[in-house]
Amino acid sequence: MDFIIYVGGVLVCCLILFLFSRHAENILKTKGRHHPDYQRISKLHPFCCAALSGFLGAQSVLFAKSTTEIIKSTLALEETYVYAFSYLILGLMLLFIFLQLHWMAVALKYFDAVYVVPVFQVWMIFVCEKI
Repeated sequence: MDFIIYVGGVLVCCLILFLFSRHAENILKTKGRHHPDYQRISKLHPFCCAALSGFLGAQSVLFAKSTTEIIKSTLALEETYVYAFSYLILGLMLLFIFLQLHWMAVALKYFDAVYVVPVFQVWMIFVCEKI
């Protein structure tokens, strides 16, 4: 039950961060950086992109640990590679690694690394701590 609550919380947080980031990017592209609509949310935009990357990075750590457990079981001569769930975990690990890097690149495209990287690290460590 705890894991279901964790997954639900992470999904809700990621969805909120994603939707806000897309909304802010849309305003930035259509109206520009100096428009009052963007100025109102300009402080939250870099935070949301970096935090989203941190949340997704923490999930890649979760699935990397799961993948190493599958590999360890396989080396112990258990036939874990015959289950589709094993390949799903591997695929999810790769997906979250890609998404983490994508959102980090988006954040670094628009904002200074001196702000983005520490926010990313804080959120990644905070979410990994809950795993």
